Amino acid sequence: MRNNLLGKNQGENNPMYGKKHTEITKEKMRIKRKKYFDNGGVGYWKGKYLSKESIEKTKNTKKRLRDEGKLVSHRRGISMEKEYGKEKAKQLKQHLATFNGNKASGWRGGISRMPYDFNFNKILKTEIKERDNFECQICNKHNNNTPQGLFVHHIDYNKLNSKKDNLISLCGNCHSKTNYNRHYWKWQLKVFMNLFHNANHELNMKYIKP
Repeated sequence: MRNNLLGKNQGENNPMYGKKHTEITKEKMRIKRKKYFDNGGVGYWKGKYLSKESIEKTKNTKKRLRDEGKLVSHRRGISMEKEYGKEKAKQLKQHLATFNGNKASGWRGGISRMPYDFNFNKILKTEIKERDNFECQICNKHNNNTPQGLFVHHIDYNKLNSKKDNLISLCGNCHSKTNYNRHYWKWQLKVFMNLFHNANHELNMKYIKP
C-alpha cells in the first residue's frame, strides 16, 4: 500500500515536478514548521522504531545487493566535487548552507557549542542514571530499551550548572523533544524534580503530560 502511494507521486506524477517553491513560500513554510516545533510538535517518526526483524532484513538486503555489485554506498570516501562535478557541488553546498546556523528553524544562538562543566563527567552521569533507576523520567523507557541509551539533560539548559537537582535522565526521543518549547520543559522538569525529591523518589513522570 505504502509503495503504491509513493509510486503515484514519483517523477512526473508529482504535483511539484519541474516546479520550484518561491522564496516567499519557502519562508512561510519555514515559519510554520518552526512554530509547530516551538509549540511542542514532533516529527512523524519521533517515538517510533523499526523492529529488530526489519533492521536485520534491511541489513541483509543491503549486504546481498552490495555483494552482487548492485548497490554502491553513496559518496563513501568520495567528495561532492568528484560525485557531482565542481559546479553542481558548489550549488549543493550553497543550498545546504541555507539550513545552517541562525538560518535553521531550531537555532538557539549557538548554545550547543558551549562547553560543559568540568564535573559533568561519566561518573556523575552514571550516578544520575542510577538515581533515576536507569529510566527516562518522561516516558519511563528503560536504558536497555533505547537505541542510544539514556542522556543526562540539564534542566535549566545551562551546561555549567551540573548540580544533581538540575540533571535528569531522558531517552533520545524525549531529550530531542526538550530542545523545543524550552520554557515549558524547563518549568515542567523543575516542578517534577522538586516533587521527586520531596517524595523520596516515589513520584512517576507519567503524571506530567507534555
